[in-house]
Amino acid sequence: MVDTSVKVLQALAAGRFDFAMTLCNQQLLWGNLDEAEAAFRQLGAHPAASLLSHCRVAQIARRKRALQKPVAGKRSTNDSQPWSIVWQAPREPAGGIVRFLLGGVEIAEEIDDFDVNAPEQHLYSKFARRMIVVDHVLRSKKSVEYYTRASRDCERVILIHLADELYADPQELYLLVDLVIRNYHLPVSGYSEVISFPLGDNSSIDFPDVDANKPLPEREYWWSFVGDISKKPHRESAIMPFQNVPRGFLYTVHGFHSPDKLSALDYREILSDTVFAVCPSGFCGSDTFRFWEALEFGAIPLILDREWHYFQRLCQESVPVPHFESWQDAAIFAREISEDTNVLMQLENTVRTWWRAKKTRWKLDVAAAIKAVDSRLY
Repeated sequence: MVDTSVKVLQALAAGRFDFAMTLCNQQLLWGNLDEAEAAFRQLGAHPAASLLSHCRVAQIARRKRALQKPVAGKRSTNDSQPWSIVWQAPREPAGGIVRFLLGGVEIAEEIDDFDVNAPEQHLYSKFARRMIVVDHVLRSKKSVEYYTRASRDCERVILIHLADELYADPQELYLLVDLVIRNYHLPVSGYSEVISFPLGDNSSIDFPDVDANKPLPEREYWWSFVGDISKKPHRESAIMPFQNVPRGFLYTVHGFHSPDKLSALDYREILSDTVFAVCPSGFCGSDTFRFWEALEFGAIPLILDREWHYFQRLCQESVPVPHFESWQDAAIFAREISEDTNVLMQLENTVRTWWRAKKTRWKLDVAAAIKAVDSRLY
């Protein structure tokens, strides 16, 4: 009988890459770890599968080690131990949403492992026995080496994956960790359990108490937009219809790090005094900080249908915010609802109630997923 690794080589020689991949995955699914490891090593000869092969082999090696020590490899969910956070990315502005999401998790320490003089430079030099790594831009050889070593030497590894707006980072690295928690919703990952979370607040301000926000009828600005529209036509087209809606606040800047941008506190004051926040899509995709910042400071985000569908997928439930086919329709809605305070207050109550509950569920879901990691054998 021909073993699987030989079949993989034959399939690759015949140009049947998908079939070779199926053969490898089949052995893994059946629990034939030695056979699967040998097959994936052969699959690595194909240029398109070199990283996948490397990560699968490392994952299988970890499983083997755990199976050899079943008592040490498995822990009761009631016997969880603290985690260390290893920051491969600057703590701000992501620190606010990360700290919020991990609010139900026991953290022993936080370790910085990036160059403070060049925050975008990963050092990949620090490890912890049980670590939650906050990272972004996973495209270097050093990142592969770091997570391979973590998979081999650490008891548990969780990745909080930030800023992959273009979905360009290799998901194969997810095989080397126990759980992935990421922003920018990933519809499907065949490599790991993935929890998606919102971008949160880009102003590095801790989340306010939703109930402490000023009621909408008492707010000064009926609509507002703060940001750069100079090189983003879709934002300009979003703002134009609102020029005819009274009591607006429009503040434009030039670039993400523009010297004329509002301070975080000034921006918070504007949103806290806004009824409707105009929220066009982000730089490359549907998600945008504005949407979540509006919810945090009690404003009602206005979005297009395309973005609404994205947010529903991310939240995995109905998102009760106003959404429209066009920005002209959104402006008409904002103008007409100004004449009916009762409808406005009902909308405010619906959105705030949903957002308060959703934030709580997100935190509980993250805590439960991390706790479940401890119950696994590997």
